Amino acid sequence: MTDFQQQIRNAYEHLTNIQRTIADYFLEHLDTIPFKRLEELADLIGVSTTSVIRFTRSIGYQGYGDMQQELQQSILGKASLPERLKSSIQAEGDNHLLLRTFQTDVDNIQETLSVLSETVLSETVSSIVQARNVYIIGIRGNFSVAHYLGYRLGQIKPGVHLVDGISMAYPEQVIGIQPEDICIAFLTPRYSKMTANLVSWIKRKGIKVILFTKAGNKEIHPYGDIILPCQTTGVSYKSSLTALFCVCNYLLAAVALQDHDHAMDTLANTEELLGQGFFLGI
Repeated sequence: MTDFQQQIRNAYEHLTNIQRTIADYFLEHLDTIPFKRLEELADLIGVSTTSVIRFTRSIGYQGYGDMQQELQQSILGKASLPERLKSSIQAEGDNHLLLRTFQTDVDNIQETLSVLSETVLSETVSSIVQARNVYIIGIRGNFSVAHYLGYRLGQIKPGVHLVDGISMAYPEQVIGIQPEDICIAFLTPRYSKMTANLVSWIKRKGIKVILFTKAGNKEIHPYGDIILPCQTTGVSYKSSLTALFCVCNYLLAAVALQDHDHAMDTLANTEELLGQGFFLGI
């Protein structure tokens, strides 16, 4: 019996009748559940999506996406990326792949929204506004989100530093960070040891770390002071970063709104430089 099956068995006597129906289906279809969309699974069982979400929470998860990704990782284990792709192709095929991909990201956004705290988001925005410098760290797959946030934030706030690690110069790029600065780090599966080491060193210096990470994995939380959990369920060989981009978009809009005078000044200075011939006009 797997750990997941044991979780269901342990909770079974405390479940409602509808939740027991869901539990029975889960126990009989463990091989396919990790690759089913929430709506698709609810239709197969004959219950509402809300009932499925409540069931997953009753057995210890934050939501369906959280449970699904853990099951996917359990199945894939330490498999290589080609092996992961092969497994996803066997499970997915090409039937309704476009719809499945879009719906999975919609689910990721909805589940991320359900676990984010307005208080935590407000603290995050205030920390960014008040910081002298903002250091942004994201390695490998997470670099795309880090670069996006760094580029857009730099348009409305001076002192934004993207730690890009050119020539593996990560230590040199963060060595100047000070207590009045903050660090924004992205740490999602497969969790980068380099990122973990950098933010651990930064935290030991007494500097606040805002951490984007996968929803539900509390083992990663000690690396950050402010935790922004995001759902990252994917339909193929890689996790989805869509929810992380959505949270970044919110932070950018909120920072511009809260610190609009400085944002206007920074944008005006940027436009002045661009107006001096940044574009050839041909």
